[in-house]
Amino acid sequence: MLKATTAKLSALATIAVVLGGSYIAASASTGHPTTYENAAKSSEVTRTISITPSGGTGSSFTNLTFTGLLPGSPQHVSLNYQNTGSSSEDVYVVFPNATSLSALNSLGAFGQVHLTSIGTGSQGNVFASDNLNDNTAHCGHFSSLGCWPLRSQYLIARNVTPSTKGSFTFNFGYSTTYSAQAPVGKIAYWNAYPVQGQTTVVASDGVGAGLPYELVATQPGVTPGQPATISQVDPFGVHLHVHATGHFQDQLEVTSASGAVSFVVTVTNSRLHVSTNGVVSAVGGPLAVGTYVVSGTDSDPSGDVGTWGYTLVVTASRISCRDTDDGNVRSSSSSHFGDRMRDCDSIAATHYITTSGDDHLRVSDNGMITEVGGILSPGHYTVSGTERDSYGDTGTWSYTLNVSR
Repeated sequence: MLKATTAKLSALATIAVVLGGSYIAASASTGHPTTYENAAKSSEVTRTISITPSGGTGSSFTNLTFTGLLPGSPQHVSLNYQNTGSSSEDVYVVFPNATSLSALNSLGAFGQVHLTSIGTGSQGNVFASDNLNDNTAHCGHFSSLGCWPLRSQYLIARNVTPSTKGSFTFNFGYSTTYSAQAPVGKIAYWNAYPVQGQTTVVASDGVGAGLPYELVATQPGVTPGQPATISQVDPFGVHLHVHATGHFQDQLEVTSASGAVSFVVTVTNSRLHVSTNGVVSAVGGPLAVGTYVVSGTDSDPSGDVGTWGYTLVVTASRISCRDTDDGNVRSSSSSHFGDRMRDCDSIAATHYITTSGDDHLRVSDNGMITEVGGILSPGHYTVSGTERDSYGDTGTWSYTLNVSR
């Protein structure tokens, strides 16, 4: 699973797809990075959560690095986006570099930040503060009426449907109370990090200027970094005749997973096996008539989790037993007559039950046909009944013995 690509020395625009605790991300200085697709399972690739940027404008194009910024002269960065996935999604702006974020917030009353989103599902004016102080020792508590630092992430659009477009704008400026100026002939990166006295410094964030940011798409209701819910999709089970279960296999399917999914069985059945990659198969040959249920949990490398269930319903097949084209025998030889029911399409031993017919013929449980009572007079002798095999398959049968002189 690819982690988010975060620019350290310049704030490159990063488009990230959040699938649980990790990001799939790409970044490019052109402001038009590509997007990755979510591999829901090994056999196919589905694009369920995806976001694509376009048309970035602003200081240093799409970077949040401001140079030569004058007090009272705000600058802005904007970026368009589109839901290029196949399902609805929430869109966030995320500031993953804690050191650069804390450096910005350390400006306190000297810095002003405004976040705005436009488009279907947009949250409008997401954030506005004229006092970014993030030091609780000075503020006591954070409030929009007092110290109001920029947080690490904001929801900018909710439940954005496929193909829908929107835009995001970040406005930054120094208040008029900030009077420092750049040295003559030199470029001053006013938002460099880290700075002396800031509340948070993470060594791995490095040093630089700007505020790295990412536009992040998530499942609706899921925040970046929160495990997503893996959802099972059809098949949830199948109905089969006994004949079809001898070499039965099926594949569990899910969506909203990030990487390969592992399946664990919590409710077992001795006649069904589920592999770690979700293959459901019959155990021990054909299954008897009945209902077979298995269920469990699933997870992916990003920490996303879900549940799954599978029900196999096995119904009886119709047994078709062809008789022996009837029996034919002379009366003088009928006392030694014997025949057998055969050519049944059952996959197991068939048991025969006589329900009606001539008392001069007997059909045993295993289908043996014999005469009863000695020599039979010329005529036609018919018996019939039902049959059943050990898997629950059923059928009917009939047999006629023709006795000639």
